[in-house]
Amino acid sequence: GKKDSKDAAKKEAKALRQAKKASKGDKKAGKEDTAEGGEEDIEAILSEFKQKEARKTAVTITVVEQPSPRSNFSLTALPNGDLVMFGGAYCDGAGPTVYNDLFRWNVEKMEWKLIESPNTPAPRCSHQAVYFNEKLYIFGGEYATLDQFHHYRDLWTLDLKTHAWTEIHAT
Repeated sequence: GKKDSKDAAKKEAKALRQAKKASKGDKKAGKEDTAEGGEEDIEAILSEFKQKEARKTAVTITVVEQPSPRSNFSLTALPNGDLVMFGGAYCDGAGPTVYNDLFRWNVEKMEWKLIESPNTPAPRCSHQAVYFNEKLYIFGGEYATLDQFHHYRDLWTLDLKTHAWTEIHAT
């Protein structure tokens, strides 16, 4: 009788271990599916941004109060003393918001202007920006969701006279 109860207990313990192992495999597979789904989602989000930008047809400059709170943006000084701010991200705890807006701060007038123009680069944060020869150059950066990052390796230039964005395809 004791041997039968020991065998039953061993079989039961083995079944529990196998069930536990199988549930771990299911959890891993679920995470992989989520990551793959997230990649598709991030591509869809970026595609939507591109379509939205394609609908812009003219440059608009609007005086605004100030940009929304954000981090990881670029702030570039111009020779005339103005500052140009591009992109950045804000996380409210529920999820990040990544921006592709362009602001210009006039130090003398203490005035922010939102500059919207066609062909603006996709939303990004943690990019590099530099001013050279009447143009602002933006390189790289990332678009982040709660699950993943999309890293850019693109180069853009903004003509500060016309406010026209152009992507530079470097070799």
